[in-house]
Amino acid sequence: MPGTPGLLGISGLPGVAGSEGRSGITGESGADGVSGTPFTAPPEAVRATA
Repeated sequence: MPGTPGLLGISGLPGVAGSEGRSGITGESGADGVSGTPFTAPPEAVRATA
């Protein structure tokens, strides 16, 4: 279920999105979760958590 985790990541789970979100949203950007394309909403949260 790559699409679901990708959406969850946008909600506020950078770790989950980075792992599975990469399969649903953007290959490399999702893997790092630092790009901020799908997770453009909480960019600071991603960096703070990671």
